[in-house]
Amino acid sequence: TCNKYDRFFNVYGADIDAAQTAFQQKGNQTTLADIPKGLLAWPGKGNPYLSTDPSLLGETFIINDNMAPFKDVDNDGIYDPVKGDYPYIPCRNGEAEAYADQMIYWCFNDAGNLHTESNGQAIGVQINALAFAFQTTDEVNNMTFYKYEITNKSPNALNQTYISQWADPDLGCYDNDRVGCDV
Repeated sequence: TCNKYDRFFNVYGADIDAAQTAFQQKGNQTTLADIPKGLLAWPGKGNPYLSTDPSLLGETFIINDNMAPFKDVDNDGIYDPVKGDYPYIPCRNGEAEAYADQMIYWCFNDAGNLHTESNGQAIGVQINALAFAFQTTDEVNNMTFYKYEITNKSPNALNQTYISQWADPDLGCYDNDRVGCDV
């Protein structure tokens, strides 16, 4: 299934605003026509539209696992934007939940390709990645943020495991690029 998920799932905050406004105004009467395509195609657990409507992404997806994060308004564990659910940025320790002006979800693993550089064996982890950005009038406007959920899909316990992010952001002049991290 790696090729099937070799894509980015994109949603805009303005679309979430529109769907939430429709939900608040219409409540249980919200229809598919009220929901922008990006929200219908969000790969949240159990999304009934991705599993039945190939016009959203060119094929259907049955998502039984937790993948893309979403606010579960009706607390049923299934992503359904018609019932008020929407993509969001999960925060730790019960802090405020939010969504950004643009959010992009993708997933990847180490089992779907050859390890030609390291000649190592696949570990069996899946990474659910969420990139997001805010449109502001300060420095945050020039930043992108990333949230990763790493899941061991193998039957083996991982001990003494180290994970890092590597980037080579040569934008313009290679010797003046700045990178920051908040662990």
